[in-house]
Amino acid sequence: MKDHLVKLRMRYRQPYKRPRCRREESVYLSEEVSISVREIDPIAAPVAFRIYTQDAFPLWHLHEVRSHDRALWWPLMGYDGPMSVAQFQEHAADGTMSSFLTFNPSHERSFPDGPSFAEFVNNFPKHRFGESDRAIQLLRTSRGAARVAFCDGHVFVNAGEPVWYAIGSAVHGGVDLWLGHEALDRENMRLFWTAGPNWYAQRSCCNRSRAFGLGEISSEIKRLAGDDVPVTFRSQIEIVIDQYLPETAALMCARHQLESIWEMAFHRSLLRAAVPLLGAAAVRVVPKDIDARRMLAQLAAVEDQNFRQTYGVVVVSAQDILRRLDALGCGPLSQEDEDALAALGS
Repeated sequence: MKDHLVKLRMRYRQPYKRPRCRREESVYLSEEVSISVREIDPIAAPVAFRIYTQDAFPLWHLHEVRSHDRALWWPLMGYDGPMSVAQFQEHAADGTMSSFLTFNPSHERSFPDGPSFAEFVNNFPKHRFGESDRAIQLLRTSRGAARVAFCDGHVFVNAGEPVWYAIGSAVHGGVDLWLGHEALDRENMRLFWTAGPNWYAQRSCCNRSRAFGLGEISSEIKRLAGDDVPVTFRSQIEIVIDQYLPETAALMCARHQLESIWEMAFHRSLLRAAVPLLGAAAVRVVPKDIDARRMLAQLAAVEDQNFRQTYGVVVVSAQDILRRLDALGCGPLSQEDEDALAALGS
């Protein structure tokens, strides 16, 4: 393997105060940085899945998902097919937002490319400047490079296992099934994208227990659609290497619903009072050690009718996720089992 340096325009937030003004404002600035991206030998990254899907832009592209270092690497696609390294480096040098978000997908999207710090200071020399988040964004962008790789002349991102997303169709009133990846932070941009629905549709499916693993799809689509609802497969898959876990999608749904409910509970005391594990949700950040399955079990067990009328959709989704986890042998532990494990560890 060898590394390539990609020139990139990095965005960051710079606070400032105008002369004789106490109120702090902020501006988004840009800076050219060089990010190291590794190149993977195609022999060391065999194709694990071939996915044919109707992309949001052209129709029926082939996405060859590769396996390397126990991870699954998805190709970035453009209008002409897989994004070449040369095209990607050109877009990155031009300062496109798509290139920047490939390395830092969690960054805000709704702002234009800004001037450099030197240019801004030259235009407003009397402004007082606070501490920017430049170092944080550089760290995130550099770390994000670990999820980007060049292979066989094309650009790939580490995005996890293939997942089926069931999305209601406004055209035929049925269900469309799209194959996408496990990662929920990859947005499909104007210049290039990865297979599957956008991040908003992915998260909506997770909240409603409508994201399914490869081994679940046959049985779950029968439960979801029955005999009356038309189902259209918008994707096809060829499994070359059996590299997926049955429970991945269900656990993904559980974790994302935990994060969504936690955000709701931060603003709603009724949720915090009814579900013991949400008692700490007065803090916005979800604790890393909280068990999503236990939280969903507590939520599903609430019997108060007012609570169920208010959060009926959330409760039904939690119950469905728990059903799937139980069927896969991944349900929450009973209190007796937890006590036994605690005794073994003491």
